Amino acid sequence: MKCAIWDFDALFYVCCYKVRMSERDFWKSSMKKVLYILESFGEGIGVSGEPGEITSMKEIPGWI
Repeated sequence: MKCAIWDFDALFYVCCYKVRMSERDFWKSSMKKVLYILESFGEGIGVSGEPGEITSMKEIPGWI
């Protein structure tokens, strides 16, 4: 897996909404497990190692 910088909100969003992990399981999991899940499902959910530049709040998924 390519090294990427993730903030906690991004980890929560990807695990709970993209991977469909329950919120309870997310909070009970260790960081090692969360990162392993992201590595395992990374290609299937479209996670890339290079973050893109956001120029507008409308570019953020789930933003109203």
